[in-house]
Amino acid sequence: MRRCYATPAFGVEAAYFPDAKSGALRLVYSTGTSLRELVQMQIDSAPGGATVRARYATTEPKLAQAVDDRVKGDATNCPLG
Repeated sequence: MRRCYATPAFGVEAAYFPDAKSGALRLVYSTGTSLRELVQMQIDSAPGGATVRARYATTEPKLAQAVDDRVKGDATNCPLG
């Protein structure tokens, strides 16, 4: 996701631990005076892999669909761009 948002307006905050297959990720948008959270994801270990839960704090259905596609490995482009 960091490759998709290589601009100062977007930030990806991640605390992911690959060995444990767990962590959290947030995509935030900066207006210059405040931060707006767009997506918050929780990754937890599960039998055979990991589970990913996402909470969208945006009314952009295209963003939600694009992020879901990226998580599934079906993405053809970057969300919001």
